Amino acid sequence: MKTLSTIVILMLLCSFSFGQTPVDKGSILAGGSISITADSEGDADMSTRISFAPVGYFFIMNNLGVGGTIQLSRYAQGDDYSTFTFLIGPGARFYFKAGKLFPFVAANLSYGITSYDYGYTDGSTGCFQITAGGGMDFFVSQNVAVEPTANLTFESFSPDRGDSVNSVRFTIGVGISGFITSLQ
Repeated sequence: MKTLSTIVILMLLCSFSFGQTPVDKGSILAGGSISITADSEGDADMSTRISFAPVGYFFIMNNLGVGGTIQLSRYAQGDDYSTFTFLIGPGARFYFKAGKLFPFVAANLSYGITSYDYGYTDGSTGCFQITAGGGMDFFVSQNVAVEPTANLTFESFSPDRGDSVNSVRFTIGVGISGFITSLQ
């Protein structure tokens, strides 16, 4: 019980900024996004994509966080087509302070695997992804921000059989981030 009390007190102390901004050296960002997409076209079966992507950054200097991301996604169309993707990789985020606004640019490199079942065949493939983009943190409290983002992603799949498949995707989204500010 004493250990739990100590942890709670330390977390409360860390949540006060002591005159610092959330993106100063020594701060930690923990956040991510969840998305659900459903669509149908003509007589085709409805498709559904569910994605979960937590991120974490440690600020090695004011405005510059380094860390990484994990991405999990599941795509299905009808009963005959589905994929599951797991990606992990390093990333960096740089903030430009603009008064009380916190615009940023970010980049991530991820590598992982996609398993697929197309009804007539199944297997797995390596997946490489480069994402670059930016956004803006709007703080709803001292240490919690809502962040609209825009990203450009290049993806390359290397199937067990056949040629590599490359794609480019533009994404607009919204995430939530929590910041633990440094006591330095």
